[in-house]
Amino acid sequence: MEASASSNVHDVLSVRGFLTQFGETTLSDFQINSKDEELQAFSKYMDIPVEDVAELANVCSPETLKCGHEPIDRYTLLTRVPDDIELTSVRLQKREAERRKDTVYRNFAQRKMKYKNFDGRLLPEANVDNQIPDEVRVTYPDVILLVYVHKPYYHTQGVTRQILKIDHGFLVLGSQKLSDLRDRIRCVNDLAVPGDHSENPDSPVQYYAKDIFKSGFFFIEDTFYNDFREPDSVDYSHCIREWAKDPARKLGPYQNKVMEETSFVDLNIKLGHPYVYQHQGDCEHLIVFSDLRLLDRDDCQDVREYPKLIKRMLRRRTECRSCLTHSARWLVYNSEMAPENPCYFCDPCFKALHYDKNMAKIGTFEAFKYFDSHAIV
Repeated sequence: MEASASSNVHDVLSVRGFLTQFGETTLSDFQINSKDEELQAFSKYMDIPVEDVAELANVCSPETLKCGHEPIDRYTLLTRVPDDIELTSVRLQKREAERRKDTVYRNFAQRKMKYKNFDGRLLPEANVDNQIPDEVRVTYPDVILLVYVHKPYYHTQGVTRQILKIDHGFLVLGSQKLSDLRDRIRCVNDLAVPGDHSENPDSPVQYYAKDIFKSGFFFIEDTFYNDFREPDSVDYSHCIREWAKDPARKLGPYQNKVMEETSFVDLNIKLGHPYVYQHQGDCEHLIVFSDLRLLDRDDCQDVREYPKLIKRMLRRRTECRSCLTHSARWLVYNSEMAPENPCYFCDPCFKALHYDKNMAKIGTFEAFKYFDSHAIV
């Protein structure tokens, strides 16, 4: 059952209210262990005879939509089009399948497709249902929320429009904390290594940005949820709340709560409405709750799998500007050996062009360790 079935898209939904309203009424459905028990449960819930439920299930079964000759795998279904079909859409699909046999056209089409950035394949389950220990099995009733996290929004001068792109999609349980979602969000800015490493490029990395700047918050429906799990955490929302207190701005009042003490079931949300996740000081991601529904037996039953990654942007690596083969690992400024400033180099090209045989620095330049989005797992 979905929240949008009976709610206006602009309504603020109470996740706990949704669970209270629908969770208990359908709790018996989750305890079904056989087909007969399922029919009995629906018969009791719908207050009609079991025979009518069985007939209804048979008539409305998805199997009745099949003709009996469907291909088993998806690839065959999309590539082997019958010749005796005159539908324009099918004819165009067949022509497209033929054109994509050419490698150049196929690569071009993949770059231009509307959904070219998404890997829609579900990740495999870590455990099958009968191997999940009871202590980590999901507890009913509960809800599942679909959360989309967008790529970072960069404040660039002179740019009036930025295209928002979804970076990750997660399924989260209502019983989980907001901090559980934060720990699963991967951002390339967390991998930034501060400082110029041109004097000693082989020095080991001791700290990433995520190890230094550990604070962050979610902003959802006029409430800031700050992460205070570390003793040196900073309340990033403090200056915003103070700024909003000015009556002339007509904003707020805003509440302030603790992220690791707040569960998703405690939230009030609007489906499809953009909210904010901020970390690293000023790295902002839009987050959108796209769906709210009850947890059912077809979902993963292992709590350890949640927040469960179901969508991920396909990564495009940054190539070395010198060899155009290997991935970039250095961002170099003011280099006389670079075709542009700044310039990306892989590790072998960077050292070959900027150091002598004794690894002594040649010229004056600055070099920073570089990780692009392709480095995120």
